[in-house]
Amino acid sequence: MKADVPMNYRLVEVRATNVKALKAVAIKTDGKPLFKISGRNGQGKSSVLDAVVMAIAGPAAFPEKPIRAGENEASIFLDFTDLKLTRTIVATDDLKRGYTSTVKLEFRDGKRVKEKQTVLDALRGSPIADDPLKFATMDSKQRYNLVRGLIPDFDFDAKDAERQALFEDRTQVGRDRDKAKGAWQAIIVPPDAPLELVDVTQAAAALMDANRANREIQEEHARRGRYADELEGMQDREAILVKQLQELRAGIAEHEKTIREYEPVPEPIDVEAIEKTIRNSEAINAGARRRQESLQRYAEYESLQERYADLTTDIAALDQERREAIEDADLPIPELTLADGDVLLDGLPFDQASTARKIRVSTALLMALKPELRVLLVREGSLLDSDARAALEADAKEHGFVVLMECVGEDVAGGGVVIENGEIVDAS
Repeated sequence: MKADVPMNYRLVEVRATNVKALKAVAIKTDGKPLFKISGRNGQGKSSVLDAVVMAIAGPAAFPEKPIRAGENEASIFLDFTDLKLTRTIVATDDLKRGYTSTVKLEFRDGKRVKEKQTVLDALRGSPIADDPLKFATMDSKQRYNLVRGLIPDFDFDAKDAERQALFEDRTQVGRDRDKAKGAWQAIIVPPDAPLELVDVTQAAAALMDANRANREIQEEHARRGRYADELEGMQDREAILVKQLQELRAGIAEHEKTIREYEPVPEPIDVEAIEKTIRNSEAINAGARRRQESLQRYAEYESLQERYADLTTDIAALDQERREAIEDADLPIPELTLADGDVLLDGLPFDQASTARKIRVSTALLMALKPELRVLLVREGSLLDSDARAALEADAKEHGFVVLMECVGEDVAGGGVVIENGEIVDAS
């Protein structure tokens, strides 16, 4: 049994009658990847490209007056190799818009479809699949979302939400950090301020103990003085009190022994420092409290600074993940990337590129989106230099597309037609 041959939807022929400014044109691309629709301004070049879009997109793409002035019916035929598309537009007074439209699809395999426009839309892929300049004129958000489709394995919405949450968290942490830093730096700490507070109760108790000890020392000195006086009296009376010599000597020996056994008397305690501490306790404690508060605020600042740095690292990791996903996607234009919700070209917003550059990049992107209908329309072909045209032709050939390029003048070299007054006057 013969295997099924994949369907081929490469444009090979365009016929249009009474469409906009056209009378009747029949164009065969003859397998050329780049086919020029040339002519002077106002002669019907754009109408050829518009006819292709009208046939594919249906009434949604019709202008206000799709039928040539003075005619009642227009028709468009597109041969996409394995699909023949015929669109007929008939003027009528019955409908508010002034015309009716029918479409006929003939597939190579005989397939019949009911929802013809739905099928065409699916084959087209996107509303701009055949017109690169529509991509170039989209707003940045629309372009961004379209190119995201070329990176299917990266969930941009989830990552954007995650990054936004981290960013908001980091913003709040940054505010708290700056507030903590301000509170810390606003505290003026005296250079000699201690860390610990003075316990006035404890200092007062120490003073009482010192005073009591000093009194005891003074009393001891007095007692010892009296004892020494007694000894001296005894010695003076020794000569006189011979009879009492033995008793006196015994008393002397006893007193001498007692004196020898005395423990050293401690030096008096200096209470001036304690009294000064008590007198200055309020000032000291105020400085200590400021130092403690300063250390606390600084600790808060350091904690928030560390959290801020961690969030910055998390955001950088997400940004790196995005960059790697974009790099791995192998976009058709190496200079193309995504950043900050926009498409960038050569590191600059896409809108800043020249029209010729936009056309070149847009066509490459639309080919990368791989629509089933292999046709692209370039409406500003005259802006492309020979190198850009050669690159465009090479891309079209590589991806199996036919590019219909509108040019001002009579250039048909390499394949094309010249339109004048709605008809073909020259072909190559």
